[in-house]
Amino acid sequence: MSADHDAVDDSLSGDSDLPDSEPDLWLPRAVDPAQVAVRLAIQRALAEQGINVDTLTGAVVIEVLSPDWVSPVSLAWRDIAKVPSKRTSTSRTGDIEVRPGAWMVFDGDGSGSRHRPKYENEQISESLWQGQSVLGVSQAPDRLLPPDLIRAADLRLVLRPLDAEDLRSVAQSVTSDTTNLMLAPEVCAAVSPIVLKLARRPGQSAENFLRRAEGIVARADSGAPRPRFRWTISLAWMLR
Repeated sequence: MSADHDAVDDSLSGDSDLPDSEPDLWLPRAVDPAQVAVRLAIQRALAEQGINVDTLTGAVVIEVLSPDWVSPVSLAWRDIAKVPSKRTSTSRTGDIEVRPGAWMVFDGDGSGSRHRPKYENEQISESLWQGQSVLGVSQAPDRLLPPDLIRAADLRLVLRPLDAEDLRSVAQSVTSDTTNLMLAPEVCAAVSPIVLKLARRPGQSAENFLRRAEGIVARADSGAPRPRFRWTISLAWMLR
């Protein structure tokens, strides 16, 4: 894509023949509830350790709740850290590109292929000594992130589940509405970035957003495998 991809085509200028009844093409962009939730979780984890993200450099490891959180966290980091970042987990193998002052990001969610450990470790060592910081995000950092990143980590954060107050804050932020609804702790613990996106609808209230998230969690729980203990006992009794 060319550098001037933001230019507007002349056919969409004021001389367009579109009728006045056409919908406004410049509606405000919807707020991503997953990104709001992830930013809240990261900022809370940093605050709990007294970390000023504006001065944070080096090697950072973030442990998340599940694979669903990995990509949203790594995407949110570049906004929180306010510096450029390059995600490496899906990039092709090639010459190591070091950009001092930027962040190199490793996604470790267990899916897809990765570079050879030797190459990943070389990326980390070459980056750190030349001033490029490194972030690793995973639900199982010790198993899924490069060994040298774990060894060299200057900071390790563990993101906790969002609580009822957090989720109410997310709901109010994305809907521009208020609510007193507080979800149960067990529901909050099961809410992931994907659940938040599935629950979002244009024009909904904050309470409707939370109720939808609650329903999605409940339906997921109802579809879980049932214990087979009674069936095993009954079958053993019939075969006696």
